[in-house]
Amino acid sequence: MQTLTGFEAQSYSVTYADMNYDGYFDIVLDVGDDVMDEKYIYWLYDSHSKKFVRNKTLEAISGYPNRYPHKKQLYLNKDALLERVNGQWKKMPCCYAD
Repeated sequence: MQTLTGFEAQSYSVTYADMNYDGYFDIVLDVGDDVMDEKYIYWLYDSHSKKFVRNKTLEAISGYPNRYPHKKQLYLNKDALLERVNGQWKKMPCCYAD
C-alpha cells in the first residue's frame, strides 16, 4: 500500500489512465482552485519500484491531458503536444494531435 501526500486534490476530478503508455494505469489529480483552473498533478506507476512517482514534467504544463494512444501522444494545450519516444517525452511541433 502507498499513501500519496503533499497536495490537496479536488474531489470532482480523478483520472486513472495509462498516461505514459507503459501498460500500467497512472493517476491524474485536479489540484486547481476551481473547475476552470486547469492544474493537475501526475502520479505515474513505476513497475520496478511498484510505486506511484510524481511527475514534475507533466505537472509543469497547464491543460487537461487528452490521450492519443495510437500515436503515444498527450495533448495538454494549444502549445503542448507531447509524444512518448524511447521512454521520454518529446515536444511535437504541430498544434493538434490526430
